[in-house]
Amino acid sequence: MLEQVMGGDGAPIEPQLLEFAWGSGSRLALCSDGLHGPLEDILPGRLTEAFAGTVTEGNQGLIDAANAAGGPDNVTVVLARFVPGRVS
Repeated sequence: MLEQVMGGDGAPIEPQLLEFAWGSGSRLALCSDGLHGPLEDILPGRLTEAFAGTVTEGNQGLIDAANAAGGPDNVTVVLARFVPGRVS
C-alpha cells in the first residue's frame, strides 16, 4: 500500500521499497484511493473477479464498480499478471 504522496507538506519523500518473488501465477494490483476507498469492503473479491478475464477487462470492471459505488475521486488501477515467456 502506497502511503505517501508528492506535495503535501513539502517534506522530502522517502521511497518505500518492497521485494517479492514474481513467478508463474503471480498477480499484482496497483490502485489509487479512488478505487480503494469506494470498494474497500469488497475489494478482495472484486480483484479475484478482475483477474478472471483479461487485465484490460479487469481494469475497466474495477473502474466501473468504483464509479458505481460513488467514487468521489479519480480512479486509477493497474493489473498485471505474470506470463511465462521467452527471455531475449
